[in-house]
Amino acid sequence: MNWESFIELYVQQLRMPLFSGLFSVAGFLFAMETFIIVKMKEGLYDSDEYQCLIKKKRKRDPKHSFYGGLRRLSRLLTGAVIVAILASISQIIFGFYEVLWSILIAVGMGVFALATLVTAIVFSSINLHVWFVQLERIAVKKANEDSKIENGDAPELDEK
Repeated sequence: MNWESFIELYVQQLRMPLFSGLFSVAGFLFAMETFIIVKMKEGLYDSDEYQCLIKKKRKRDPKHSFYGGLRRLSRLLTGAVIVAILASISQIIFGFYEVLWSILIAVGMGVFALATLVTAIVFSSINLHVWFVQLERIAVKKANEDSKIENGDAPELDEK
């Protein structure tokens, strides 16, 4: 494949799908960003177990933030939205010039947007993994307490 055929392929088959696809990704991420951040905050970052873990870490390093991970995830998602919008717009701005340098910029922006999206997905997955590990610990702890109650090993409660 030579450069002329690449330019022809981009102009005839890639420009508009890249524009609409990147614009759709930006819209979807924008709509989901707040939901993702709020749910992560409520489910993971506000939990007693996570707060206790951070307090232990803050004893070693007082600069350790309670919501630093959530703030970084929020910034990454916002950045992914902005990059996807800019990449989408670049398909219009640079994509209509049928010269190699402008098409390489447009395609490069699309690749960069894809890389940013994949990074956001990886970091979201890491946060979800931490959350699921925490949920599993809570469930095991509750199951152990329930089995103690069923076996009659529960501590006596003061009835006042």
